[in-house]
Amino acid sequence: MSPKLDESRFRNDIVLTIPHITEKSRLMGENGAYAFEVSRGATKNMVKRSVEDLYHVHVEHVRIINIPKKPRRRGLTSGSKGGYKKAIVSLRKSETIEMF
Repeated sequence: MSPKLDESRFRNDIVLTIPHITEKSRLMGENGAYAFEVSRGATKNMVKRSVEDLYHVHVEHVRIINIPKKPRRRGLTSGSKGGYKKAIVSLRKSETIEMF
């Protein structure tokens, strides 16, 4: 189990690592939902506060998805592609994030 971040003393740049930009996330952006890769210990409340502070928008709800690591092979050498945590943030109807 990954350690939880202290909610009383967190920084926005630690919670939100990068925007998760794919074709699917761009289509979701047209409907007011945006995807971000977040740190392993981030909670829904932390993601909500970070998005509201950084982008000055109102968040309706947050969904969090844990993407598991995937095994990879190259010849006889085996390894794995690391997993990550992704958050899908839905905003109010009238608000958008310009970055997407």
